[in-house]
Amino acid sequence: MVQYSVLLHTPLGQRSGSLEIHVNGDLLNGVLHILNRSEPFTGSVDADGNCCFKGQLVTLTRTIPYRANGRLTKDSLELSLVGDTGQYRMTGVVV
Repeated sequence: MVQYSVLLHTPLGQRSGSLEIHVNGDLLNGVLHILNRSEPFTGSVDADGNCCFKGQLVTLTRTIPYRANGRLTKDSLELSLVGDTGQYRMTGVVV
């Protein structure tokens, strides 16, 4: 398991949280802890760290399914989360 400290960049400002990732070959799964919620996700990753996974963000007023695409390294991550309400950038570093 690798844990990242993350920032979700939204129109209303940055939201901090953490992302736990478990990699098993080319499959990944984990939990995103953000907006006072913990939500699971599943997806895949290649040998270069390019990844794609699906999950959901839960706010006080609604649930937003998303698809994340980006890159994981041994030190950091850079993701683009695309949901029905738009696109959000997520950055993070290993803790």
